[in-house]
Amino acid sequence: MVRRWLWIGVVPALLVAGLLLAVHAAGRPARPAPSGRPAACLTADTTAACPAPQGPVAAWLPFAAERMPARQRLLLAAAGAAPVPADRLAGVYSHIRLRRWVGGDEGARDSERWRAADGSGLLAEGRTGKGSKGSANITEYPAGALPLPVAEPFPADPATLRRQLSGENDPGELRTTAGGDPGLVVTRLLDLVGLRYLDRAERATVLRLLAELPGLAAAEPAGVPAADPTALTFGLEFDGTRLTFAVRAGSGEILGWQYGDAERVAVLIRSREPQLPARPGGRTGSR
Repeated sequence: MVRRWLWIGVVPALLVAGLLLAVHAAGRPARPAPSGRPAACLTADTTAACPAPQGPVAAWLPFAAERMPARQRLLLAAAGAAPVPADRLAGVYSHIRLRRWVGGDEGARDSERWRAADGSGLLAEGRTGKGSKGSANITEYPAGALPLPVAEPFPADPATLRRQLSGENDPGELRTTAGGDPGLVVTRLLDLVGLRYLDRAERATVLRLLAELPGLAAAEPAGVPAADPTALTFGLEFDGTRLTFAVRAGSGEILGWQYGDAERVAVLIRSREPQLPARPGGRTGSR
């Protein structure tokens, strides 16, 4: 009889506990996808349902990339582009260093540029690797001698940036058709990356422009000089040439690109400097 009364007391208690657990579980948000992002963001056709990332993009975007179209992936990388230390510098000069491998050359060529907003600056070029002598050819440029393919201030939206890169504002015979040739847009965009420092907002605009170009697709990283485990690689084809480029997921920086078998380029330095450097050893000229 005692055992029976014990069971009569225990069963209601268990039922109440189970009901409380069910109510608590119903009030909790759904568990996020393994990437740390809502599951809808891994399959949606647009970014409308995906809030801007609140943490390092590198933690989830490489996982999500396998389930996303290339355009979606690039738009999310743009939305999640985070500041880097150089964004906080207030230097007068954009400082960019590129390393190029051309054709079948065994060695590489470094091209280091310092450019001010007035189009003046300094260019130092020299070979690296086996057989190089370590000296650089140095060229000084007066104001206006290093023009950009876009106007300042930097366009804040991809449509304006594309119009300027496509040459619609060019004079006379240099003007191209409305809408722009994708090959010309990309070529001028990479020229821009090699001359001007891009801050966080500008990098995001560049990625949004690239996301809208026809033929964008995911690409294998082989051959693209970007030694970064978070790099996302994309490809475009125009005029019979395949262009592959790599983007750092957490910051939106373009790390490098490759034109078919003709040229590979790695961006080694992107920063801002308060002044031109002391002249390194080498031959000096001017333009």
